[in-house]
Amino acid sequence: MANFNFYLKNKELSKESPVRLHITYNSKECKLYTGLKSNGKNWNPRTQEVKNSVIQSTEKNKRLRQFKQQAESVYLQLVNEKIEITNSLLKEKIKESIEPKKTYDFFEYFEEHIENSKHLAKSTLSDYNQTLQTVKNFEKETKYRVTFESINLEFYSDFQHYILDIKEDALNTFSKRIKTIKTIMRAALDRDYHNNLKYQHRDFKTTPVVYKNMYLNTTDLQKLINVKLSDPKLDKSRDLFILLCFFGIRTSDLVQIDKNSIIKSHDNYLFNYKS
Repeated sequence: MANFNFYLKNKELSKESPVRLHITYNSKECKLYTGLKSNGKNWNPRTQEVKNSVIQSTEKNKRLRQFKQQAESVYLQLVNEKIEITNSLLKEKIKESIEPKKTYDFFEYFEEHIENSKHLAKSTLSDYNQTLQTVKNFEKETKYRVTFESINLEFYSDFQHYILDIKEDALNTFSKRIKTIKTIMRAALDRDYHNNLKYQHRDFKTTPVVYKNMYLNTTDLQKLINVKLSDPKLDKSRDLFILLCFFGIRTSDLVQIDKNSIIKSHDNYLFNYKS
């Protein structure tokens, strides 16, 4: 059995002192602050309550009774579950019971995550904000209720259809949105705001876009050579660019090239260069 009693930390008549709940169990004693205060003059040690003559005594005593009931309920639950009780565990569970952990919905947490990520690159924050707005629009336009629990393969399929077919955005855009959503889901999971692991499914994936290599062929370069430029600076820049293309070197390598790099061999000229 356990005993639950309220005591003032200090019993001075004129000085206010915290009211604590003392729980004695298994030859141990756990002391918890209730958040209320009283001085010895206004405290009734027999009833373990604030005296009725004190202003707001009814409200204060009601809070004390509720605090005690919650503590008793937590203790009995631990006993019934045959969990080894310690002071630290008892304090933790009672605190959780009296001050429940804040719960978030998907959008509320998403917004808070952005607010706490101001140190990240502007491009990352831009992706976060664009994704948040896109998911909100998706929910509004498709009537698909977006919650932590509804982020699953059905969401993935509907969201993909919304991005690619309805909004006609690029596949790369869809991939960026999914990547951000997975980031938010993972961060929320780490904080115990949900236990949905459907977003980790192998089919709930980002699809990297493979871009074709862009290059100029000799025909393109010849067209560029034939362009008449009136500005000498542009003309020189064009010539240097053409030189880079034909020599296959980087812009940073130009400083290493001089007349000695060009060698005449019979009727031809050779380019001699080491990177």
